[in-house]
Amino acid sequence: MEKDKREKHFVLVHGGCHGAWCWYKVATLLKSGGHKVTVLDLAASGIHPKQVHEVLSYFDYFEPLMEFMKSLPPEERVILVGHSMGGFSISASMERFLENVSVAVFCTAFMPSPDLSSTTILEQHTRRLDSYMDSVYTFDNAPNNRPTSLLLGPNLMSSKLYQLSPPEVRLFFNFIDSINQFVAILLKTAGHRVTALDMSASGTHPSQLYEVPSISDYFKPLTEFMVSLPLEERVILVGHSMGGYCISTAMEIFPEKVSVAVFCTAFMPSHEFSYTYDIIRREMTLELEMTHEEALESKQRTVGILN
Repeated sequence: MEKDKREKHFVLVHGGCHGAWCWYKVATLLKSGGHKVTVLDLAASGIHPKQVHEVLSYFDYFEPLMEFMKSLPPEERVILVGHSMGGFSISASMERFLENVSVAVFCTAFMPSPDLSSTTILEQHTRRLDSYMDSVYTFDNAPNNRPTSLLLGPNLMSSKLYQLSPPEVRLFFNFIDSINQFVAILLKTAGHRVTALDMSASGTHPSQLYEVPSISDYFKPLTEFMVSLPLEERVILVGHSMGGYCISTAMEIFPEKVSVAVFCTAFMPSHEFSYTYDIIRREMTLELEMTHEEALESKQRTVGILN
């Protein structure tokens, strides 16, 4: 009984461009102290299934928190903790579910009030930032309308948002545009040359999803890289999961540039296995045919000059 009296229920609400994952250290400490902890992914954040284009308002964004608060027993009171933009979330929750809130903690968070609207707060925040630098706006409702989402750039994050974070976190954002994960690091330390590519609209690639209407558009960064290789160079292609489609197509179009292909728990299509793959291969072959022929002609001209 004494333990039940001491135990508190903390509800941790993340800020913009984050997810429940960012609370892992705080949540672990609170749980080890005997408290109950709930960490939520707001709409289109973390592993929440909604997509950005489905979040049309703040209310849509806050919905997971509101649904959780609605599910609480009438007698239960929780401690709401909001970070950054999470301040808007817990403020809205406090107003709607006042009887279920014991305390609200604004952890370096926006704190709206009757005299300070969320719009005013965001305007002040934007002025303090001065510039969003290398961030990228998305205009799903056409360029002449307001942007629908914002992808924060690595330079902005490292210089204006995470500059006080631990060094290992700052390093991640400083080098996010060229970061190589463990496999690449191991290969490099063994003396090998490694190229890690972002496919279209993936990772830090600048293309947006609506700009990738076909599989060949998705593979384009790999095919462009293969085109750029010297004709005498041979590489080892490694593909994971859907990357198997990418390297399979590259193998067929550039066989003379591929030494080995490694399918790491990846899809491995063949001529007999997938009709869809045959369409993809033909589409990309036609698209790159002229580029490949020009490369061969260039090599022939070079050989002629040397002779």
